[in-house]
Amino acid sequence: MKKIIVSIFFILFVATGCINKNAVIIFNDEPFSRDNFNQVKTNFRQGEKIYYLFATKKDLTSPYIRVQVSTVVDKTSYLFYRPYWSGDYRLMKDEVNYYSDYVVIHSRGKYMMQIFKMEDLHHPLAFAFFVVN
Repeated sequence: MKKIIVSIFFILFVATGCINKNAVIIFNDEPFSRDNFNQVKTNFRQGEKIYYLFATKKDLTSPYIRVQVSTVVDKTSYLFYRPYWSGDYRLMKDEVNYYSDYVVIHSRGKYMMQIFKMEDLHHPLAFAFFVVN
């Protein structure tokens, strides 16, 4: 499992838009496995399952995280984010540095996913953008 996480961080620096060097969110249209974790995808169809994987180099001190998806509204001269969906999750003891699940979005648009520690909901651990067509 450590090799997968190290490989994910390599992909982070090559393929995704997440700026934080300690954490990453990657997307795919299939559940993550050893065979497809390097196939990063950011464009999805309406109603399609969007699998995401959040991974961090350091073990999280809190067992709870918040996953938030926001709509990116770019009709103005600056970017504006409107909350679309959020969920709070408990990390298992053997999964203290990664979390994987999926979300289904039925509306077209640009979206941003953010992951927060429950103790600090103002500063995301990681964020990444994706598009639903």
